[in-house]
Amino acid sequence: FGVEEESLSVISFGVDSMIEVISACFVLWRLWKIKPGETVQPHQIWRERVATFAIAILLIALALSAIAGAIWTLAERETPKATTAGIVIASISLSFMFGLWWAKMNAAIILDSRTLEADANCSFGCITLSIVLLL
Repeated sequence: FGVEEESLSVISFGVDSMIEVISACFVLWRLWKIKPGETVQPHQIWRERVATFAIAILLIALALSAIAGAIWTLAERETPKATTAGIVIASISLSFMFGLWWAKMNAAIILDSRTLEADANCSFGCITLSIVLLL
C-alpha cells in the first residue's frame, strides 16, 4: 500500500502517523489516574516532565523523517507521484486532524499541561505534512 507503489510520501505518512500515535500514548500515560480537583502530586510533575521530553524526542523524529524523505527524493531525482492511496489517506487525515489539534490545544490550556501542548504540536506537524503531501 505504499511499498508496492513505491510511494515515499505514503510510507512517510505512515511513519508520521505512528509518531502521532506514540505521542498520544504518552499523553494517556501522563493523564492516567488523575482525579478531578486533585492537587498536583510530585509523581504527576515527574510524569509531566517525562512525557513532555518523550514527545519532544518524537517531534525531532518527525522532523528528521521529513528531512530524510526530502534528501532521498532529491538524491534519487524523483518527481512527486500522485497515488490514489496517498490522496485518500491525506484527505481523511486532514478531515479530522485540525479539530483534534484544536481540542488538544484547548485541553492543554484548561489542564495547564505542557504534555498536551507538545502533543498538539505533534498533531500540527502531522497536519502540515499532510498538506504538503496533497500539494
